[in-house]
Amino acid sequence: MADYNSTKAPWEDYKVTIQSVTIEEGVKSIGRCSFSGCKELKRVNVSSSVIEISSNPFTDCSKLTRIEVSENNPEYTAEDGVLFNKEKTLLISCPQKMSGLYRVPNGAKK
Repeated sequence: MADYNSTKAPWEDYKVTIQSVTIEEGVKSIGRCSFSGCKELKRVNVSSSVIEISSNPFTDCSKLTRIEVSENNPEYTAEDGVLFNKEKTLLISCPQKMSGLYRVPNGAKK
C-alpha cells in the first residue's frame, strides 16, 4: 500500500499549485512533513484507511483552512476542520488559515 511522506512525495514538483488533497482509500500513513510547503493547499480529506499520521504533516501550509476525515476512520477524526485522534485527546493539526476563535474540546490533553 502507498504511504505519503516527504522523502518520496510524487507531488513535490507541483506543491506550489496544489489546492486540495484527498488521501485515497488504501493509504495507511501520512509521514512527517509530507505536505510541508504546499503554500496553496486549502483543504485536506483523509480516508478511512489512514491509521498513522506522523508529526507536522501540514507544516507551512499557510492557506490551509480545513481538514476532513472519513467518519469510518478508526484512528482519526476532525472537528470544525481541526485534526484529532479518534478520542479527541490529541490535537494533531489546526489549519494555519483558520480564522476566528476555536475552543479546544474538553477532553483534549495535548
